Amino acid sequence: MLGEGAAFGWVSGKIRNVQDKLPQHLRGPVGTKMRAAYHADSALLAQAQLQALARELDKTHPRVAASLREGLAETLTVLRLGVPPTLARTLRSTNAIESMIGVCRQRSANVKRWRDGDMAMRWCAAGMVEAGKQFRRVNGHLHLASLRAALEREAAESVGATCHDDLVFMWSDRPRARRSPARVADLIAAFGARRAGLRLAAAAISVTAAG
Repeated sequence: MLGEGAAFGWVSGKIRNVQDKLPQHLRGPVGTKMRAAYHADSALLAQAQLQALARELDKTHPRVAASLREGLAETLTVLRLGVPPTLARTLRSTNAIESMIGVCRQRSANVKRWRDGDMAMRWCAAGMVEAGKQFRRVNGHLHLASLRAALEREAAESVGATCHDDLVFMWSDRPRARRSPARVADLIAAFGARRAGLRLAAAAISVTAAG
């Protein structure tokens, strides 16, 4: 989900990260297998192919295999949500994010002394506003409405189920001293914030689609 590491843009970065840890002669073949897996017909099939590749790498490059497995489920978000191919190509790349970061860096390049974190945040915000003037509609923007619907369904299912399970665990297995109403309120608020974050992402998608 978007709330778990901005997973949409992880695929291209994930492939580069794995390739960079390999000898030169293996980078091409491994990258080809990973790209084929991420274009599989389903998230389950893609996960099976990537796990098989990790098992192959375990024999000669265990550190690379561990890197491939790390965050694997999150990189399959696009497939799991059933995003149409045109929009999926955009979401699998970090180009849009990296472009915005580049504008932010250029705008703040002449700052010689950073007083505090608030100043850094202000300059970052100013850079994002400047980058926003260059934004264009992404390829597949007509499918953003269906992506929002998919995100909202996943948020309702996963957050609701997790919140219920954790509340049951809290009241059944933890010491009575920790079963305070305030503790329960904190837990519910935490899950509410996570759900709100997903809804905020979905709302941002709607704005982009309308723009």
